[in-house]
Amino acid sequence: MSNRVVVAIALSVLLVLAGCSGGGTDTPSDEPTDSTVAQPISTTGATPDSTETATPTRTGTSIPLSEVSYPPGTSADGISNTTALIAAHNDALTGLDFTGQYNGTTWEGTANRSGRYTENVTVRVDADEQRILTSLVEFSNRQESPQRRESAGYNNGTTTVSRLVQNDETEYRVRDAQPFDQSVQFGSDLREVFRIGSYEPVAAVERDDRTLVRYELTAVNQSQIPENGTVDIAEGTVIVDERGLVHEASVRVRVTATEDGVTGTIERRVTFSLSTGEVTVERPPWVDTAISQQEAS
Repeated sequence: MSNRVVVAIALSVLLVLAGCSGGGTDTPSDEPTDSTVAQPISTTGATPDSTETATPTRTGTSIPLSEVSYPPGTSADGISNTTALIAAHNDALTGLDFTGQYNGTTWEGTANRSGRYTENVTVRVDADEQRILTSLVEFSNRQESPQRRESAGYNNGTTTVSRLVQNDETEYRVRDAQPFDQSVQFGSDLREVFRIGSYEPVAAVERDDRTLVRYELTAVNQSQIPENGTVDIAEGTVIVDERGLVHEASVRVRVTATEDGVTGTIERRVTFSLSTGEVTVERPPWVDTAISQQEAS
């Protein structure tokens, strides 16, 4: 089994342990700045070194988009094949240490639901030592089902150990894992960013012997909008290098719709970030507790 699969399994174990949830009672703190759906985003003055979310911030050398060698699934016209791009992203991570972070937040203010649900996922991979540490923190302040859950998973290539903390109780699971081949994956969460709509390249920069291209959301996929809904705000950014490795991505969409005669809003925000470089994954102390409990049962 590849450690591409191991990472996917580790994340799925966290989700199985945690279950499903959503909702809350607060609302997004900032107001929308754009009320159009498919309005092109101006590239005037756009550089990959601006300070907005999901934009490279370190110094680089700007290059014309005409000189860019686009990765699989992309071209000068935009991101056309997300399956190919995610496959290239996963392949580029093969054998690399990395830290990946994903945050997804949903605000709902409709006839049947009200509140906020947030999930934060962190994945740390030590490819040399064949160790993976994953964590999932969920929070909901939905009036009918407030909650906070913390899940974690540890894999050393031979054993997978998971922990769930919820309602002042802790649950452990231990199972065997087959060795992996240093092929890693943290790209599945990008699908949510891509399916929102269409992205086009707006700027490129050379940095650390890599070419980074910035794509911006230019149109929203109508299939993602309720039949009677209107888009109040839609913005998104993806930063990808020539290998197809996605370094950062973010998307924000707010929709107004009428449900049961009541007009409400739903907003979804997603951020994704990835950093490569040496990562050391230590064995968490709770792993010994989990193994001891299993041996005693």
